[in-house]
Amino acid sequence: MIRLFGVVHGGYIVNLLSGKIEIDLEPSSELEEKLKQIPAGTRVGIENLSPEDWIEVKANLMAICHDNSFRVAYLSSTRYWDRIAQICTASGHRIIWLEDKTTWLKYVQTIIEVRKIIEKYSELDYDLSQRDHYKKLVELNEKLYRAQINSDRIHLIERDDAILRNIVAAEVQTVIAGIGHTDAWMLNQKEIKEEYGIEFGQYSTDIVVDSKFILRFIDEAIPDLNVAYDFISLRKAINFLERGRFSDEEPDLVGTWDVTKPSSGYFELFIDKRTKSMSVEE
Repeated sequence: MIRLFGVVHGGYIVNLLSGKIEIDLEPSSELEEKLKQIPAGTRVGIENLSPEDWIEVKANLMAICHDNSFRVAYLSSTRYWDRIAQICTASGHRIIWLEDKTTWLKYVQTIIEVRKIIEKYSELDYDLSQRDHYKKLVELNEKLYRAQINSDRIHLIERDDAILRNIVAAEVQTVIAGIGHTDAWMLNQKEIKEEYGIEFGQYSTDIVVDSKFILRFIDEAIPDLNVAYDFISLRKAINFLERGRFSDEEPDLVGTWDVTKPSSGYFELFIDKRTKSMSVEE
């Protein structure tokens, strides 16, 4: 079985003057000590691109942003992973970089597509009739929503698939990955085993406990459904865009909470006549 560590490897705060400010984190001392106890020669998988691949991906993003006169949209720090790699190297572990460069380059393209659509909002003609204006607004909102879902699909689902396949290919024995991935894996162990043949054993986490970004290590961790919710919500959105429904179950009523953003506000209502109750999927 694979020893699994789920970590919070970065964060941000929102400043009214500066906007979103990235916060660099480092592993807790407890996690560092646990990693040092792993026997030398162990194949340790780290959820990051290799240093060489990361340089190429960043250069690609910067070049595309420059060509489109965009401010660089995504330059996440690798400080956390650099520290993990430093500890593993010093402990004699064999490091396996789990991220896939091709998937990341695809993701970069989707970031730019989203940015291009956002730019089009400034071109909306407010001199049109109210009907025509809202028609164009809805069309643009729908286009943006689909582009964002496609970007999220690559960033979360395709990356996740590539990471799991790399774990199998490299016969990794210990994995250190972002908690959004690891909690989802632990909550779906049966499906993971069936599709990839992977079995996870002991699960530990290194998580943020307060607004000061202090990390707490939990040796015997329980996956948090809320952390994995992004995956669940995204899969529902993809099902709707591809099949027109969240699932194969036929709802009694469908609608949207937002007429200017029909797809993002879509919901399904189910009526249980036996108990005279209803439930809503959104």
